[in-house]
Amino acid sequence: MEIKKTIHEAGWEVIPIGEILGDGAHWIWNLAAKHFLGVPQTLDTYHLKEHLYEFANLHYKDPCRAKAWVQMKVEALRENRVGAVLGGMKKMKSRTKIARETLRGLIVYVENNKDRIRYQKPWEAGLTVGSGSVEGACKHLVESRFKRAGMRWKTPGFLSVVELRVARINGTDREFWASPGLAGRAAT
Repeated sequence: MEIKKTIHEAGWEVIPIGEILGDGAHWIWNLAAKHFLGVPQTLDTYHLKEHLYEFANLHYKDPCRAKAWVQMKVEALRENRVGAVLGGMKKMKSRTKIARETLRGLIVYVENNKDRIRYQKPWEAGLTVGSGSVEGACKHLVESRFKRAGMRWKTPGFLSVVELRVARINGTDREFWASPGLAGRAAT
């Protein structure tokens, strides 16, 4: 289903979107650019750390050194020093072929997402920069209710129940039931 159609059916056009959080996959950024024009895109810190650790564990045989290296890089990225991190990685020499290939992939990943690695603004706005809390919320909100054995949902029913679950979890269920739009939604 088209994203804009789903957003329209849910009546969510007026929700202000502060950031698009993604793991670095091109298709996510392409969808975000198509459907949420001008909304800032942020690379998920958990996925970035995954890539950093993958290389660090190959490069440094000692897990403590690998962890320290990743923490240094993450701290520099939090301070918006992407160029310095990239420059340092480009100067690194690894002993094994797999570590060199992984480093090349890491450099490409960071270069492709360098404009999305600007974590200070989202943090200052109170937004998350890691998908863990988003994925956890989706699991709690959606999966636990909608992916039970034998369940099948059509979009209008799914959206209505999601809206109710969000209101219940947020403690706004009384406002939800009192809203004038509810009668119109129930009739369709």
